[in-house]
Amino acid sequence: MNTSRISLRSLFPLISLFALIAFALRVFQLDKQSFWYDEAFSVFLSRFDLATITARTAADIQPPLYYYLLHVWMLFAGDSEFAVRFLSLFFGVLTVPLMYITARRLFDLTPNPSPGRRGGITGLVAALIATFSALYLWYSQEARMYTLITFLGLLSSYALLRALLPSPVRRGVGGEVRWWFVFAAANIAAVYTHYFAFTLIAFQFLYALYFILTRRAARFAIGDLLSAIRYPLYAFLAIFLAFLPWAPFTLNRLGEDVSYFRGDLKLDEALRHILINFAVGEAVLENIAQYIALGWLAVLAISLIAYVIVKRQSVTPSLHLSITPSPLLFSLLYLVVPLVLLLVLFSRNPKFNARYLMLASPGFYLLLAAGLASLWQMLQSRNVLARIASGAVFFATCVLLLATSLYAINNAYFDPAFTKADFRGVANFVTAHAQDDEAIILTSGHLFPAFDYYCRDAKLPELRLPDEPTLNAERVVGYDAANELNRALAGKRGAWVVQWQDEVADPNGFVPMLLSARGVEQKQDAAFWQVKLRHWRFGDAFHPLPASPEIAQPQEANFQNTFKLLGWDEPQPLSSDEGASLRLYWQALASTPDDYNVAIRIVDENGTFWGKVDRRPAGYNYPTMRWKPGEILFGDYVATLLPGTPAGDYYATITLFTKQNEAGLDVLAPNGAPLGKSVKLGPLKILPAHKQPQVTDLKIQHSLSTPLAPFTLLGYEIGREKASTGESVSLTLFWRADEKPLDDYHFQIQFGDQRSAPLPLANEIFSTAQWNVNEIVRGQYVIQVPPDGNAWSGNLQLILRDSQGNERVTDLQQPFAPPPSRKKTRSR
Repeated sequence: MNTSRISLRSLFPLISLFALIAFALRVFQLDKQSFWYDEAFSVFLSRFDLATITARTAADIQPPLYYYLLHVWMLFAGDSEFAVRFLSLFFGVLTVPLMYITARRLFDLTPNPSPGRRGGITGLVAALIATFSALYLWYSQEARMYTLITFLGLLSSYALLRALLPSPVRRGVGGEVRWWFVFAAANIAAVYTHYFAFTLIAFQFLYALYFILTRRAARFAIGDLLSAIRYPLYAFLAIFLAFLPWAPFTLNRLGEDVSYFRGDLKLDEALRHILINFAVGEAVLENIAQYIALGWLAVLAISLIAYVIVKRQSVTPSLHLSITPSPLLFSLLYLVVPLVLLLVLFSRNPKFNARYLMLASPGFYLLLAAGLASLWQMLQSRNVLARIASGAVFFATCVLLLATSLYAINNAYFDPAFTKADFRGVANFVTAHAQDDEAIILTSGHLFPAFDYYCRDAKLPELRLPDEPTLNAERVVGYDAANELNRALAGKRGAWVVQWQDEVADPNGFVPMLLSARGVEQKQDAAFWQVKLRHWRFGDAFHPLPASPEIAQPQEANFQNTFKLLGWDEPQPLSSDEGASLRLYWQALASTPDDYNVAIRIVDENGTFWGKVDRRPAGYNYPTMRWKPGEILFGDYVATLLPGTPAGDYYATITLFTKQNEAGLDVLAPNGAPLGKSVKLGPLKILPAHKQPQVTDLKIQHSLSTPLAPFTLLGYEIGREKASTGESVSLTLFWRADEKPLDDYHFQIQFGDQRSAPLPLANEIFSTAQWNVNEIVRGQYVIQVPPDGNAWSGNLQLILRDSQGNERVTDLQQPFAPPPSRKKTRSR
């Protein structure tokens, strides 16, 4: 073991260099980015005295130790972005040498080192991985507790190894007691830093149990075995007793955390994100990161294979008593136990983030380091081919790990796609541009720590909607917000709205809807990453906002005693290329476990289909299973119309359905009798298209290019090829105006010697005299086959007529025949 100690001293400059590189990487641009919400909340909470921090964290989802440390740190270092983040950087850098000594003790120290083995190679590789870890760099530059919990978990794990197997020169009760004390203290600090530290304690308990049962039991009598478990028992008991006063708060928060939507965790997605996080952290786009992560997974597999090969080749009786039994098991438990426990914990909770598993990342990196060190050992094989193969694999895997890590680090520094939420930019802009007669509205209201950190000197009133200290997914903005807005905006002539996580706090868009009811939203060119800033002005005076819906077209419909349609508005007529706009007002009559969607079909007066939209009735993030009985909501919809839809008046049919009930709910009469599955609203006004569709977008069934001045007939579609006299046939014609039409044109269809009634090319409202040059129009018609005459001779003909009776004729080149006659047979 003297060789190992000499090796440690000789490698000290190299480990110091790694730590220096880690520091340089982590301190570079440390304060470049704005605090995002979580960081600002850390500063907000840590500014309080210790008693207040304790009380507030007791009602929060994180324990208080990190905030205690940050509180003390800020007393001396200040609360600038650089100073606050430096605390995370400090523990991030300390993790590098700690990773070295842990890996070295696990894999590199043996009673009888093999002649060719270089003491400390596994530790060096582990330290190198930690130095260039994009995951560790990212969270070393974030004012949160993740580097602290990772450091404490690794420290307690190292202390466990030292406690179970003290160094020979210090073997004895004294050495064991000291390291058991470090183990217990580090874990107590860990569980008061992050609740998920208990998953690490679970892995440590399993390994300690394995060690005692396999190592001690083989060499000692039962009395000695009981003596061997004394200090481990004391240590684990000390952790339990130390956390016991805080346990009720923890259990209470686990049952009452409302900062997320209920649902199920997607296991495959969670595993993918965890692997990506371990490989490249937070700074690579997922469509690229998933392939890099697979590369890291392949390296891990190769590493484990190499480790097993080297271990089998070097197994001798003297090596059976290696200083650390089953180092591979230790690393696997370090990785797998927290992973499994957290996935089980979050199985009924979609609020999972891969960063929660950062505390288990040392296990992943230890496995990689052990395998790469084994590949390095294989370079010393006497077999030339084995040396070449292992060298190539070692070089390729190192290049892959280092190159992808540097790529992610470069992204974290310079790629704007990985910018944190820019609260700094928003606050500075509002401070510079807001007027004295304006107010600031924060949605969600819990973002105030981030906004107020940068807007400390603002004199404008600030309204938080909803007014919650942390995100509460159960409390959303509704019509009742009008009362708070009216109080905050009284006497004001403008409002700035900062939106972040508003899809949770205001999923239906009540704040912008209410402000637009009395004010005009101003054009806002400034944009900020992940944060929206909007501006309203109210004219000469602010008029109170409505605390209940102002429905332009009241029209009630009872959908099977579950929902009531209260009425509708047409907020702003759109051009046909933009769609058909509609606002519906809903009231929940009863709670439902089902996720209903509304099917809106745009039709003309004949019921011909022109467009549709299917979506949730209110905001996407507010599905019907979250609606409360009596709650009044609204939904704004834009139905996509068929390309070439002409301007005119249309109608909307409304149906409520689920995947299990696609037919939809019944619309009930006041006496409860079913009236059908839909209700019809209208008319809705559609304006002429601003941008004409491409001919290819029309997807014409029978394409033509027939000039019928001043138009070109681009093609047609016929709904059926056979019909009887007196029946109706659907016909679609596609027109293009080659010049500005000066007359009102109609057309007829010639059935043999009979003609249909004259029809407008578009509709009666959008006459051809209103068309512009190059206007492309889809006409959809219902043609009645003449009841008499020879309607079946040859092709159909289209006759275009102007107001003077001038005609232009073309064949549609589509044989249109009657259905085959049915011969009557006489029954016998």
